[in-house]
Amino acid sequence: MHVIVAVWVAFASVLWGNWGNWRKYLPTILYMPASNLLYFYLTSDHRLWKLVPDFLLSQKGVDLLYLFIVYPSTVVLFLSNYPGGRRRQIVHLLKWVFLYAGVEWIGLQTGRIVYDNGWNFGWSVFFLLFMFPMLYLHHAKPIVAYGVSVFWVVFYVVVFQVPL
Repeated sequence: MHVIVAVWVAFASVLWGNWGNWRKYLPTILYMPASNLLYFYLTSDHRLWKLVPDFLLSQKGVDLLYLFIVYPSTVVLFLSNYPGGRRRQIVHLLKWVFLYAGVEWIGLQTGRIVYDNGWNFGWSVFFLLFMFPMLYLHHAKPIVAYGVSVFWVVFYVVVFQVPL
């Protein structure tokens, strides 16, 4: 499943993403995987979710697939197609939340993602409702996004009692 997701997202980003402006998106392209690396670091002994390898991939292989293919491709697709107008922006955000949640639901049903330490699908949807606006905020106002990110990190560490 993970390889299929990575191939699909990479292919979609080539078709519908604006890679011609990749430099414009680069800070946010780096922000998303860096945030995931922080998750790996903070929760190394207290994972909330874990992607389960498939095909010939190891755990590190799956994590690297998302870090270097899925997340950068997502950022380019998401930002390069970000519309004007509040209503269209909300629809765009909800479309991405629905897409990511749908893929995660399939992963959950097929055993390609597992939850632990109190995390569940509802928490994933809640997370996605803030993740995509954070990507746009980081693109528009990165310093503000870093400040808001600190709040969210502290929130999840406290709520899920992640030992530091």
